[in-house]
Amino acid sequence: MRNYGEWTEERKLASGDSDVKVNDPVLEKVSDKDYPPYNLDYPDVERAEVFISALKGFESSGKIAAADDRENGHDHTSGTTPGKIAPLSANADNVRASACWSRQFQKRASGARPRSS
Repeated sequence: MRNYGEWTEERKLASGDSDVKVNDPVLEKVSDKDYPPYNLDYPDVERAEVFISALKGFESSGKIAAADDRENGHDHTSGTTPGKIAPLSANADNVRASACWSRQFQKRASGARPRSS
């Protein structure tokens, strides 16, 4: 089992950097700390890139998780709020991210080696 973003939050450090805090001790052991926590301003496509990078690492090591759980928290309901992604762009972001994930899993299921995205 691998966890990508569920029950996590961004934690600001005294240095000004940020870190990912996992709010469940069981998930702590299986959570990817490079995957963005719940944050409505983080694009789904960038989440997909982090996930696919981790997947490729597991494939090359031969240690693929039997299950994974991903949080896609990009805000698709912000409407025309200034400074937020527009509705059509939000939809395109989600569709592109979903296509990236689907392509990786289809290749994995067929036994083909995934190519770089």
